[in-house]
Amino acid sequence: MDGVRRWSLCLALLTGMSLAGAAPLDAARPGVNMKKPDVANCGACHEDIEPPGTGHEFACVRCHLPPASRNRPRMDHSEILPNPSNLEDAPDICGACHADIVRAVVRSSHAACPDIINRTRYLWGAQACAIPPRYSANAALRPLPQPPERPRTPAMLVDDFLRKRCLSCHLGVSAPGRYEGCAACHAPYADKNPGGGGEPAIPRAHVLQRNVSDRQCLSCHHGNHVGGDYDGLFERDLHPMFQQAVSRGREVPAAFGAAYHFLSRDAHAEAGLSCLDCHSGKEIMGLHGETSPSCETCHGGYASRVPDAALPAVESAKDGFIFHSQDGQTLPLPLLPETPSHDPQNHARLRCSACHAQWVFGEYGLSALRRDDGETPGQWIVAWRFRRWEYAALGVDEHGRISILRPKYQYLVSYVDRLGRTILDSAMPMRGDGSGPGWAFTPYTPHTTAPVGKRCDECHMNGMAAGRGMDQTMDLPGSRDLDLFKASPPIHPKARLLNILESGRLLNPDSRFRLLFARTLNKTRPDLQRTTGEER
Repeated sequence: MDGVRRWSLCLALLTGMSLAGAAPLDAARPGVNMKKPDVANCGACHEDIEPPGTGHEFACVRCHLPPASRNRPRMDHSEILPNPSNLEDAPDICGACHADIVRAVVRSSHAACPDIINRTRYLWGAQACAIPPRYSANAALRPLPQPPERPRTPAMLVDDFLRKRCLSCHLGVSAPGRYEGCAACHAPYADKNPGGGGEPAIPRAHVLQRNVSDRQCLSCHHGNHVGGDYDGLFERDLHPMFQQAVSRGREVPAAFGAAYHFLSRDAHAEAGLSCLDCHSGKEIMGLHGETSPSCETCHGGYASRVPDAALPAVESAKDGFIFHSQDGQTLPLPLLPETPSHDPQNHARLRCSACHAQWVFGEYGLSALRRDDGETPGQWIVAWRFRRWEYAALGVDEHGRISILRPKYQYLVSYVDRLGRTILDSAMPMRGDGSGPGWAFTPYTPHTTAPVGKRCDECHMNGMAAGRGMDQTMDLPGSRDLDLFKASPPIHPKARLLNILESGRLLNPDSRFRLLFARTLNKTRPDLQRTTGEER
């Protein structure tokens, strides 16, 4: 019996229903009384279930029954927990051995989702600030308020939008092809679903793994979420003509229920490093004080020209430094080279990704429509105005570093009530503190690292990089949609757009830079050397 079928049968037996959901499975096995199952001998019926693996070699009831029910010799299947690792049961079940971790996970960003909730509510005008966060997807903070029956503004619609469109990936929610709770990361998926649909299969429900694969991460971090770019995935536009595309005579394969452009992978992915080589399990699970290593700690930087040998994976060797990956590889660690691009006087404030990101997620203008007058009242329909990866705006993050900004929050909200009246028509929300429109460019780190940085003119003398918008770069005629490319202030109060001095240095570099750029360009593009002005 294949894995998906086994897991479906397991769930059916646990709930006492047939696969069709019609009748109790009293006669599932000859001679077994399903009305009074013997929980001390689960294997009499579930004989094909895999053992849970190292560290969990104990009786089924220890995980699949609440503590108060474990000593009963016979019981009804209704008390059995099909997924003991869901966030409601994990404190009692998983927390018996992993109490500190479970407490941290419940409050972590993967479970509570405080950033997306509070930032969206702030931009839609429902709360006066996004930081510190007030609401969460679980009981870690306040629960989301219930939306009013007759909404009239984006602020009245945002909580419904968050529930139905934005929170389907947090750890407290199950979805097709994905576990919830601790199992979302620690129960492995298959590469392909025998049933089709592009979703990962769930073949081994009881095998728990300590080392989480990138496939586990991508089960949530796809669809142009950070992490999908590490593998070179850029989701195609939602229209069927793009989803059912053909490239070079072959149909574009689907993954996670959608079709993707396959762009350049991160250099670390190409070298064989996994997500957990940079993001420790403790960090992911929200344990206090755990952060990711920076580029400088592995490769050296402006303040330190050598890696940080205190990191467990970094080792000082005879000929330099080496890195020990999670899967046992030993890789050389290239050091930060002495180049004009790494001049501390001019570039020490730059995030490494500002130069070394090959491409970035650029999704502009999310049109969000809720219709109450159709067959499925309350359904949200969303679509992007533009989806690109060519250009990136720069700004200053909350730590004072020059960072790439992502246009993640640009909402145009529409609402049609149950009588068919258009209450909102592509309305731009206003920020909750009244400081301006509810659009924002957000500092982030693209996971698309290249060994060599961008060419100088991809930032310098580039209006898009300065946040001026694409029409400044491409000399296109003005339109309302092109306003989407002009950078909007970030949400974090300590982050900002480039000021006049910073954008001036970017757009109008001095003669020393122009000479340096000409020399660099001549080395990389000899065919353009006569156009650089170096000979003038």
